[in-house]
Amino acid sequence: MSIRIFVRKMSKNVAIKLVNNADKAEKRLSELKSKLEQVKKYKVEEGIKELIQENEFLKKKVQEAKIELMKLETLNGKKQYPLPGKTVVTISNADVSKLEQPNVDVDQIPAVKTEKK
Repeated sequence: MSIRIFVRKMSKNVAIKLVNNADKAEKRLSELKSKLEQVKKYKVEEGIKELIQENEFLKKKVQEAKIELMKLETLNGKKQYPLPGKTVVTISNADVSKLEQPNVDVDQIPAVKTEKK
């Protein structure tokens, strides 16, 4: 009720300015909120891309570690058995004989073939 009395006593120019300023402020707030949402969305997408890249890198390292483990197990005489529905890595006898040579670095061995069953 006190607001109505205050508005009645103000001049019409001042009241119009207040209403216009309030409208401008609301529009500006809505613009800023939409920009904030866009920035949040962009940052989330950027984070997702970084995580995807990190996951790919880690998957590659895990696969390399598995191959290295199988090579070392084969060198120590442990037989590898394929599991149904899993990716199988085969190591030929030539690869094993190269590993048995003392001066050959493991990284110099040719790429290991992978088969999917």
